[in-house]
Amino acid sequence: MNKIELIVISALLLTFGAWSSATVAAQRIDKPTVERQQAEKAFEALIRAKGGRENLGSVRNMLTQYSDVTILDSFPCSQWNFGYWLDGLPSLRVYNHDEKLRVIAGKSGPERMFHENLEDSCWYAQIPFLLETKSYKPVPINVTREKEESKTHDVLTVVVGSAQLSFVYEPEEMLVTEVRFISGGEVWQKYRFDKYTNINGIKMPTLFSVGISANHFVNIKFMPISFQFNVDYDPKIFDPPFVATSPDAWKRKQ
Repeated sequence: MNKIELIVISALLLTFGAWSSATVAAQRIDKPTVERQQAEKAFEALIRAKGGRENLGSVRNMLTQYSDVTILDSFPCSQWNFGYWLDGLPSLRVYNHDEKLRVIAGKSGPERMFHENLEDSCWYAQIPFLLETKSYKPVPINVTREKEESKTHDVLTVVVGSAQLSFVYEPEEMLVTEVRFISGGEVWQKYRFDKYTNINGIKMPTLFSVGISANHFVNIKFMPISFQFNVDYDPKIFDPPFVATSPDAWKRKQ
């Protein structure tokens, strides 16, 4: 995966992929149906295989690292995102939920600052990796089965806020191998996961890939990814001055 692709991925994880769909709103059925009940049953099975609702609900923050990108998500909705530009200079993106402030900064300080509320799409940094958190609980809509060559996959579609996505998994393993982001009935982005490990009782992938638009869904290259939960971070990273210094700047000063 090249440098441009990594910068795009890093930016997507910060902007939380805010989008909406009128079709999704229409699918939010109040009365339970057989289809919804099957989907809810499948979602509960995924939660159990992931590590259980109690473990997922105990996560207060999540540190994600891949390539030269370091992202700290403080739940429910703040993010510190450090990486590097094409020229090798450090880059920092911060979203402070309390102040409704989004910042893009370099080694000399803020370059752009926006006052905006991303609360409706903060789930984007959490749900694809964790399925459910204390703050965000997807609504299962339906579950279908797909066959690709000799493999069988189940596809569970859920609604989060005004957005729709699908979890793809093998029925025997019950671990998500692909997340599909849907807008206007079309898949516009995919995450793929592989090689799960146990972190604090929660199963997380150690390999990760991203495809954006149908042209990039084939031959997606995996890269190593790591996670830590409930790290001891310095809360001042979400406040001025915003300066891109190092990937370890999130750590609490001793």
